[in-house]
Amino acid sequence: MNSKLKESEIEKITGADVHNPFLCLGPHKTKTTKGEYVTIRAYIPNARQVKVLSQKYTPAIYLMHRIEKTDIFETVTDQQELFPYKIEIEWKEGAKDITYDPYSFPSTISEEEQGLLKEGKHYSSYETLGGRRKKINGVEGTRFALWAPNARRASVVGDFNYWDGRRHMMRLLGESGIWEIFIPGLKDGDKYKFELKIKGGGIHIKSDPYARYAELRPKNASILCNTDDWEWGDKKWMERRRNTGPLERHLSIYEVHLGSWHKNKDNGDFLNYREIAPLLAKYVKKIGYTHVELMPIQEHPFGGSWGYQLTGFFFPTGRFGTPEDFLYFIDYLHRHNIGVIMDWVPAFPADEQGLSNFDGTSLYEYSDQKRGKQQEGETLIFNFGRKEVINFLISNVMFWCRKYHIDGIRVGSVSSMPYPDYGPEDGGKENLEAIEFLKEMNIVLHSEFPSLITINKESTS
Repeated sequence: MNSKLKESEIEKITGADVHNPFLCLGPHKTKTTKGEYVTIRAYIPNARQVKVLSQKYTPAIYLMHRIEKTDIFETVTDQQELFPYKIEIEWKEGAKDITYDPYSFPSTISEEEQGLLKEGKHYSSYETLGGRRKKINGVEGTRFALWAPNARRASVVGDFNYWDGRRHMMRLLGESGIWEIFIPGLKDGDKYKFELKIKGGGIHIKSDPYARYAELRPKNASILCNTDDWEWGDKKWMERRRNTGPLERHLSIYEVHLGSWHKNKDNGDFLNYREIAPLLAKYVKKIGYTHVELMPIQEHPFGGSWGYQLTGFFFPTGRFGTPEDFLYFIDYLHRHNIGVIMDWVPAFPADEQGLSNFDGTSLYEYSDQKRGKQQEGETLIFNFGRKEVINFLISNVMFWCRKYHIDGIRVGSVSSMPYPDYGPEDGGKENLEAIEFLKEMNIVLHSEFPSLITINKESTS
């Protein structure tokens, strides 16, 4: 059939090299010789036949016609106003699927949110970015959003689309650098990553920086996970914490690495967070401690380390269980009057799936290796001069305090922040941006959590 799409638009779609596929795909009003009618397009590789099933007009089924030599399907309906619909796909191997069209849903990220992210003042950006469960126009699904301003194209890939970056290409929202798409029907437990086409044509496959859970090493796919429905039992602890300043109460802190503190006696395996909680609570209360300080509990790739190189900033490591298991752990300690402080490290390794060279550029780290890399290792230092990066870090700390009821933050590797070239021969060149970041983080944290404990570990002076 003769489509109204330009040849250049067809090439960008089929070549998966487009910054806003919504301009071509999904429902559009188009002019015909008989007037203006709704045209619907879908790009579905490996489909044999595609139909549009109206959810408003019954019966109304529209057979979609293939644009010659492509997997783009198109139909001009007899309706003049946009209407809700599903797509029925018959695959070449014979199976059939019926699903909502991701390109029929509007953007749900406001210009205000985009502006706050750009200014570095969106301290709950974890609700905007990443894979978040949403209901749009009455349809349940997952809204994916990603900050990757220098990518040529961004897609969501996962088991649900055969890890094919052509099937769920995202749209770029103006100059914000944020890519977005809503995919109906996904559920907790579904695995995904982001596929980025970078300048020069290369492909990066990245884990979600805002993921709430992920596969355990050596695998690293992000996993859809929602813990907002957890019913806390620590109301008395939280009220007491709110009404008592950090310097008004006795503190005795027990530092612990959960992976080595206690293991299964029979096989040497790690214990689950739920198994560790009563053992740890009993021990610290017997000795007389008021708080435990957890050595890095966020996800990290190298099992032989203490965990100071993070690849998962918004979820606890899966070595000891699920995010819900960790919620139970904190809840249990709070109900037994024990506070929880977590080590928090603003640095990351150069692992391919992580933040390093994220969109083909030094997005999260400094481009100058003298500033962006610790001199005694392969750890990369965040670009504390970039507002969006500051936003990511402060949002991360706020996330742990809001969602996991963390009582204190100990910032590790502080030496590499004000003095990025520290080492055997300390150069002593201050990074004023890092110092300003620490100030801002404390101001934001204590404005919402006045009784929160913040500690900086500086081990070189």
